[in-house]
Amino acid sequence: MKRTENTEKINELEDIVLFQLSNIFFLTNGGVNVIKKALPEAERKTKESICAFKNKYFEGNVNPYNSVMYCIFLYCLARECYKECGVGEAPDKIYYLNKMLNAVDLYYEINLPLHWSCEHPVGAVMGRAVYGDRFMFTQGCTVGGNWSDGKLCYPTIGKNVTMLSNSKIVGDSRIGDNVVMSANSYVINTDVPNDSIVFGQGRDIAIVQRKKHHSQNAF
Repeated sequence: MKRTENTEKINELEDIVLFQLSNIFFLTNGGVNVIKKALPEAERKTKESICAFKNKYFEGNVNPYNSVMYCIFLYCLARECYKECGVGEAPDKIYYLNKMLNAVDLYYEINLPLHWSCEHPVGAVMGRAVYGDRFMFTQGCTVGGNWSDGKLCYPTIGKNVTMLSNSKIVGDSRIGDNVVMSANSYVINTDVPNDSIVFGQGRDIAIVQRKKHHSQNAF
């Protein structure tokens, strides 16, 4: 019975994604086939990511009517399609669907970790960076590149890092494990040690040590 229920849920996700995409874009048969092939693995990875953060609304299956779950799923689906066929119709259109529905920029070439999550992700842009496991971001957050010593550099982000609303990590920045970027904080070409909380920006930036060995994000 459980196998049948799971199959029905996957079919529901497939029906919803294909319906939404076909009502916005033209989908070729090739694009449809890539999506169908990639969907089970995307659904599995979405569940694993959601379970790692103990989402209180998760009841065992990906709910396409929960914006956080669906946002994560659409990124995973675009990523799996990209791994299947490279840059092309299916990943491009799923990426744009996620952007339209959730106002979030999660490009499929960006390699987010297996366990990541978001909360109210509206206005967030996750750019090129190295992301550690258990990464979490909220509304208005930005990760991106900046010039340093004549070259364009991107951040390296450790494990269990949380970005609270409107925080930014830019350029040649190395963020340690168990770091919380507080609301409106901004680091650019800056290193942040493990077990820290970052406040402020520019000359007003403050990096404060927090208790070590936190295993959960700051939510």
